[in-house]
Amino acid sequence: MSGTADELADTLLQAIKKKYDSTTPKSRANLVLAIDANRLSGLTLDSVIKRTREKHGPTLVAMNFRSIWVVGPSTSRTHRIDVQP
Repeated sequence: MSGTADELADTLLQAIKKKYDSTTPKSRANLVLAIDANRLSGLTLDSVIKRTREKHGPTLVAMNFRSIWVVGPSTSRTHRIDVQP
């Protein structure tokens, strides 16, 4: 997957919104959401993670998942995105 950090941040938000829309508020509070980016490792680039936090941080927090992670092909490419580092 290619695109600017801004475009990829929006792509992550769209994926998260799909899960948000398919879960109840009560279940979200107990759900650790893991976005599998093993085949889309561009989503795990530091610039994309930073832009996602900057652009969508308040929205991600307001979704009230227990936590939201982008899981890449290694631990160094796995990031919690609903909090600032």
